[in-house]
Amino acid sequence: MEDDPLLQDILGSTLASQGYEVETASDGLNALWKVRGGGYDVVLCDYKLPEINGLAMARLVRDLVNAAARPALIALTGAPASLMDKEALPGRAFDEIVAKPVNLDRLVSIVRRHLDARAGAATRQDAGCSGFAENREGYNADPRPTSQESHPSPCILVVEDDEVQRSVLKSALEGTGYLVKVAVDGFHAVRMLRDGAFDLALVDYHLPEMDGLATGRLILNLVGDVRPRMIAFTSAPSHLAGRLAGVDNAFDEIVAKSDGLPALLAAVEGHLRSSPGAKARRAAETVFLSAA
Repeated sequence: MEDDPLLQDILGSTLASQGYEVETASDGLNALWKVRGGGYDVVLCDYKLPEINGLAMARLVRDLVNAAARPALIALTGAPASLMDKEALPGRAFDEIVAKPVNLDRLVSIVRRHLDARAGAATRQDAGCSGFAENREGYNADPRPTSQESHPSPCILVVEDDEVQRSVLKSALEGTGYLVKVAVDGFHAVRMLRDGAFDLALVDYHLPEMDGLATGRLILNLVGDVRPRMIAFTSAPSHLAGRLAGVDNAFDEIVAKSDGLPALLAAVEGHLRSSPGAKARRAAETVFLSAA
């Protein structure tokens, strides 16, 4: 997975010359869809990718792909120390980090080592041997609302990495009577929206690791028809609108930050009137009133 066409060709041809079957992807989202489809033993992942960087992609693979089908994840980066600092967490995302410029002979050796390790693990599993394995499933696990929870009022997810703006939005929405939960990045937002019962999501466009558009597109693909209404808020609405052209319509509306808090609250109120959760609440109220 590499967005530089030249380096992509060099890495692909080098590994193919060793007899490996190689496929390529130029961005994190396409790579994620490929890996979720299965059939890969090793993924080489550039850290700096557009929309969703390599770290976010690796974290999503670990969250969405069953451990038995998960490939070895190898990061390629020109700043290995910086990535190692971000990886200093329980259940780190990558199996190995390789510094750029990449030494091709060393890279082939690393890929071979991981493939041999996977083959050995498969042999031990077939022989009925079970050893101790590192538990990566709890990476940044947070308590999340489940689809079984029932909320007396609309439930909104605010996705914003800026602590001050996040606090302002949460207070304003709670003051209007909404139940509000927060996510500090796109990864946590995807997890919460995939498993939670939300009526609406407010997604900041400029997010770390995975931007708002990538977050919206992931939610659209993972949640599908039952997804909540989604509003993007950004200081560059024309730029986001231009990027939305020709891709899945991830957002129901784009609100400019310069329009102020009243405009955002008005957009929220308008979309909540027609959200699936609001319709379900009205249906329940009708049944209750008719039975009274």
